[in-house]
Amino acid sequence: MAVQHGRIMPYYQPKVDLRTGRIVGAEALLRWFDAGDVLRYPADMQPAFATPVLAMRIFDLMLAAVVKDMQRWLSVGLPLPVSINLSHADMCDPDLLRRVFAQLDAHSVPPHLLEVEITEDASLHRSAEIIGRNLKGLAEAGVRISLDDFGTGYASLTHLKSLPIDYLKLDRSFIRDIARNEDDQAIVGSMIALARALRLDVVAEGVEHADQADRVLDLGCEIVQGFLYGRAVPASHLTQRLMLGGQAEAQVSPREGAPEIGPDRSRHGLAIVGTIGLR
Repeated sequence: MAVQHGRIMPYYQPKVDLRTGRIVGAEALLRWFDAGDVLRYPADMQPAFATPVLAMRIFDLMLAAVVKDMQRWLSVGLPLPVSINLSHADMCDPDLLRRVFAQLDAHSVPPHLLEVEITEDASLHRSAEIIGRNLKGLAEAGVRISLDDFGTGYASLTHLKSLPIDYLKLDRSFIRDIARNEDDQAIVGSMIALARALRLDVVAEGVEHADQADRVLDLGCEIVQGFLYGRAVPASHLTQRLMLGGQAEAQVSPREGAPEIGPDRSRHGLAIVGTIGLR
């Protein structure tokens, strides 16, 4: 129903440079509204991702909305890089490059502002060859490739050798206790050193507390995302922060299960409404 009636929209979680406190990118996260206009999450439509046709339709709807928001930001001088998750069905689709570039071209968004995130199981499937071709085609056009949840899968090093990876996203499971757990510090420090040796950028996910941010910065990771700097919000709310200079002040970490910012009924990425408060 959400797919049929276009009730899918992206919410954006900022990526922040710890050295400057500024927003340097965002991840587009899927949100949708049920028949009662209640905000729902990807897990609530998980069965849809098991059906390739539906999974690809969801990605197309998300990409179209994201690119429109990026175009609006560009029109007011805000060239914000945005990442979007690729499903397995999309990675295996021989038509993926046409689908992506058609949207970018239609809205005059340069490919280098788009990032796609893949998970570590991408090359473990029999479709690894076509996945490799698709990612290579995206990379050659300037789209950046991010390896999500790094360190939790079985093919991390294989990916780094065989796929055109630009970013490693350190899984939140390594960040949760990093301020007090020496093993997590050693693991994260090793992954950051590996990324640097391979000339890859690093993003730490799940940063919720200032001591976590301090620790990952000490270990050499400058870019983070997580509740400390913002929950996922509609485009209009992120626009407000960007228009005010993109400074990402740390927020009070919300209680587990605290609600996200409510829906932006204007559906227009430049509407300046409400505040960004997370409490």
